[in-house]
Order: sequence, then structure tokens, then C-alpha cells
Amino acid sequence: MPLCPACHTEQTKRIDGACPGCGTPVDIHKGHWFRAGLGSPTVALLEHFEKRVGDGLSRNRSVRVPFTIPRKGLRYKRELVVAERLLKSADYDFDLTIDALNILFDDMRLNWKLRDTLLWIEKDYNTALALARANRAEAELRKRKEQETLKAVMAREDIFSS
Repeated sequence: MPLCPACHTEQTKRIDGACPGCGTPVDIHKGHWFRAGLGSPTVALLEHFEKRVGDGLSRNRSVRVPFTIPRKGLRYKRELVVAERLLKSADYDFDLTIDALNILFDDMRLNWKLRDTLLWIEKDYNTALALARANRAEAELRKRKEQETLKAVMAREDIFSS
């Protein structure tokens, strides 16, 4: 069964193009659900990668360096296949894949390499994916603790009301 990208619950089918649990509009790509308006997730992932490489090349320069992989030729097709593998290793969670790619560019332990292709990124990507999953689990734990604290505060007796 497909997993909703917003509420992360397994659903049997969409209702009016949206998740029946949370109502988030979703599109289907190769049997997996992705946010509506994303288009092809592999192309969106590759475009995000191109943007991050361009940002890295533009650092400390007055003019932005546009980085793109030529759309004609075999390299682009190979990059799309690798993007599909990266999505598959993240259980088709597009946001987690983007977070892992961002860690590769932002984390001081991993950003020392010049990255201009997805072809040789998988070794470091697995490490970044583990870090992204840990960051997500930490954020969920923090959110749950905040909700528990808020619930405890709201359950207290109001001694100032009459």
C-alpha cells in the first residue's frame, strides 16, 4: 500500500486525488505517492541537486554560476537512474531524500568534496540518509515532548478563575 507523503500513513487509494487520511493532494509516480505539483520526483531531485551544485560554485562570487546537466545525451539518463535509486533507498520519501542531499552539502564532515554528479554519491549518501533519519526522529521526539508538556499545562487546574 502507498505511503502518504504528509501524514506518513498507509492508505489503500486516493479520494479525489488526495490522501483520505489528511486530505493532502498527491500524485502517483511508479506506484508511489508524492506531493501534487512535484511532477516527476527523479527530475525534481536532479533539479534540486543542480541548484545545490550551482549554489556551491557561486559561493564567494559576485555572479551566480548556473550549473545544469545537459538534457541531451546519456549522462542525463544515468543521473535520472541514480536519482531513482536514491529515492528507493529512502523508501520513496522525497523530503527525506532532499534532506539527505542537503546534508551532503551543508554538513562540515561531508561537504569538503566537489560534487557535480549523482553517479558516485551513493557511498556518502547512505551516511547522509542515516543522519537525515536521525534528525527527523529527533524532531518528532521534540515535537511529541512539546505536545505532552502543553497537554500537562492545559490539564492543570486554573486557580485564578472564579
